[in-house]
Formats: sequence, structure tokens, C-alpha cells
Amino acid sequence: MKIAQIRKYDVANGPGIRTTIFVSGCTHNCKNCFNKEYQAFNFGREFTNEIQDEIIEMVKKTKRLSVLGGEPLQQGWKMVEFLKTIKDETGANIWMWTGYTFEEIISKKQELPYQISALQYVDVLVDGRFIDSKKDLKLKFRGSSNQRVIDVKKALENRNVVLVEGYWLINKWGLLFALCYIFVIVAIIIITKMTFLEFLTILLIAVIVNTITILIDKK
Repeated sequence: MKIAQIRKYDVANGPGIRTTIFVSGCTHNCKNCFNKEYQAFNFGREFTNEIQDEIIEMVKKTKRLSVLGGEPLQQGWKMVEFLKTIKDETGANIWMWTGYTFEEIISKKQELPYQISALQYVDVLVDGRFIDSKKDLKLKFRGSSNQRVIDVKKALENRNVVLVEGYWLINKWGLLFALCYIFVIVAIIIITKMTFLEFLTILLIAVIVNTITILIDKK
């Protein structure tokens, strides 16, 4: 197994501040794959005990791990061992992205037993190949509308897909919050007679200070 990329702190792949790894190797060859170079199984660094220990230390701080690729479920038993170690050492919440559907994984449990075994340590699975014609920028943590955000534990218990609520589209509460936020911004600009550029400068400084505070707190 090879590692294409490690992100110590990531907010793009799953909820909260997470540690994210991208493994190398994938045979799905989805059209317009956003990680095309990661499809090669010889891309990146060899996964060693030293790298695993580094990831464990990162995850101990974030308590969250996201696993993408490449294809995590084409890494054989090495992936299973890695996920088990992460769970045992950190108890982290684990998200995984795969081009296989949940149904495919279940149907191939005899042929490819390491895939179903890997799911024993995964909390949330984003399944299905990326389909360019179904690409939808409104989706959270997914690239195309065929992909699903699955509660793995419940799905395995029920032997049927159980979706995690809140990750389909931008919901009405999120839209309402955004509108309220815009209203507050406009009100502040009007009341203080501040220019929009001045407001953006202050907002940027606040975001930078908040980010630095979070990173320091995680160390």
C-alpha cells in the first residue's frame, strides 16, 4: 500500500477538523476523476510503520480520520490492519470514500473478504463511482448525485443501506442561516458606515486569528 497524500488538518472531507489520507491505486477510472494521478498503484510513498505512527499521532489530536484515494478498498488486508490499528489506538471517527457501492461490497464478501472486513472499522462510507454527468456542486462531501453517505454500522446490521441524515443537499436551515448571516453583514456595514472592503479586511483577520487558535489548541 502506498500513500499519495496526508493532510494533518482537513475540513473538506467530512465534518469537523479531520486528519485525511489519500491512498494510491484505483481501477475504476472515473471520467474527470479529481485525483487522476492517484490511480497509479506505484504513486506516492510506501506505507511504513513510521508513517502509520505519524498518522496515529495526528489522529489522536483530531479524533477524526478520512480515507480517500485512489481506492481504499483495493488495498487488501493492509487497509484492514491500518483501520483496526487506528480504532484501537485512537477510537477515532472514520469516514471512507469508495468507488464501490455498499451492495457490491456485500455481494463480494466471499470473493473479496477484506472489503467487508474493512467496513467493520468505518463509521461513515461515501459509496459509488464519481459520475461526471451527475456532478452536483450542492452536495456535501460527494461529487455526484449517485453517491451516498452511509451509516455503516446501521447498514451492516440491517444488511441494507441506511443513510446519514443531513448530507444530501443544502437544507432549508442551512439556507436560512446563510440569509441571516448576509443580513447581519449588511446591517453592520450600514450602521457603522464601514466600506465593504474594510469589513472584508476585518473578517479576514478574524478568520486567520480563529484558525491559528484552533491549530495551537490541537498541538
